[in-house]
Amino acid sequence: MRDQTKGPTFERLTRIVCHFPLNRRPDQRKRNQLHVVLDFIKFLEKTDLTGFSMSSLMDAVFTGYWRDEIHREFERENVVLIFIDHPMDVNNPALWRFLTQIKREIQKLYKRHCGEKEKDVWIVVHAIDRLL
Repeated sequence: MRDQTKGPTFERLTRIVCHFPLNRRPDQRKRNQLHVVLDFIKFLEKTDLTGFSMSSLMDAVFTGYWRDEIHREFERENVVLIFIDHPMDVNNPALWRFLTQIKREIQKLYKRHCGEKEKDVWIVVHAIDRLL
């Protein structure tokens, strides 16, 4: 049994959240966008990562809304999220090289499967503490 007077123990990780739009334009076939996500998973398998989590590909778990200009209506799209809890510190330059590699891979996959680079690649990075 652990000594309760010492308080909880934790490990510091860096959470990386990658956003993958699935239906930005009506003329893009959803199947092509799904290939981007599936090929990105293949890319992750070639890295030193030991795992990741993601939202469902089958259901619209997340929906994003945004607009280019304030006077325009919000555009709506389904979004798949992939969560990576990386052991490197958020301030480690090696982590930022990895993030650059991730962004380039996502751009390459959108170009290959959808005919053009994704306009905005959303990758959110922040420190997290995981209780042990």
